[in-house]
Amino acid sequence: MIDQRVSVGINKLPEFLKPDEVAAYLGVSRNTVYRWCKAGEIESVKVRKTLRIQKTTLLGWIAKQERASVESLD
Repeated sequence: MIDQRVSVGINKLPEFLKPDEVAAYLGVSRNTVYRWCKAGEIESVKVRKTLRIQKTTLLGWIAKQERASVESLD
């Protein structure tokens, strides 16, 4: 299911995403994205006063989450 969502909009994503964009893409709240970044679950960088998440980092994180969910089913 995650792969379908990633493949549909991947070309439209900018190279660096704002937390709001990540939240909308994943279907979670902006606060959840900030919490994940603060906890170090998703790697982010600060540009001026705003967090940015690199597209490749986000896609790697999604793949990791998908592998973990598949492994938990085994």
